[in-house]
Order: sequence, then structure tokens, then C-alpha cells
Amino acid sequence: MKKSSFLIAGKHAVTEALKNPNRKVLRVFLTEESKKTIHRENQKNNLLKSVKIHFKTKKELDNYTTREQLLHQGYVAEVEHLESYPLKEFIKQNNQQIVRYEQKKILFLPPKNKPIENFRDDCAI
Repeated sequence: MKKSSFLIAGKHAVTEALKNPNRKVLRVFLTEESKKTIHRENQKNNLLKSVKIHFKTKKELDNYTTREQLLHQGYVAEVEHLESYPLKEFIKQNNQQIVRYEQKKILFLPPKNKPIENFRDDCAI
């Protein structure tokens, strides 16, 4: 199944996507200066080794981000959506980790304008 992709922009968003092993980064669009910055700030990790890199000017990157009014800071990446699971499925897959938090209390607050008695039914797992 082919996942849909979308653009992210900004130094932090792009570098963190590159560091995330669960995130599939398809292409990275950088200025020459932003490439140097990535290498300088992440010397231990070669974040760009398995990604297609396209060098663009700031004006060219503006074309990718102006419609959404995003500030790119010289960094734009095309990424795939992360897989999302229903809560029940997440709990089944991560049961060992959730057991550690069993002793902690979790407070669920109802959405605004919704009676608390109905909210409990909505939260049942």
C-alpha cells in the first residue's frame, strides 16, 4: 500500500524527521547553507546519507511553502504519513510498556459542552 506524502518545513521539523527511524523521508530540499548547518550540528550522525537531496535557492523553497504560509529556514522535506493505530490496537502492541505506567493515575477531561456522564461511555476501551 502506497502512503500519501506531504511537505514539512523548518530546521527543527526536517532534522527531527531525519532522526526519526519511524519517519520515511522521501526527499529533502536544502539551501547550500542549510546542508552545511546539518552536517556541522549533527557530526556524529550522517542524517542525509540515505535521502535524495535537492539543492534549491531560498526563492525556490519559498515556492513550496508560500501557499501554507510556512517559514522554511532553508529546509523542506517530503515525508510519508506515520502509521496510526486505534487506541485498542496500540495498547495490545505496547502492553509491556503500559504495565510500567499502571500505578500512575490518568485523568481524562471531557470535551467542552459535553456532560461528564456521557463522556465516560465515549472513553471506554
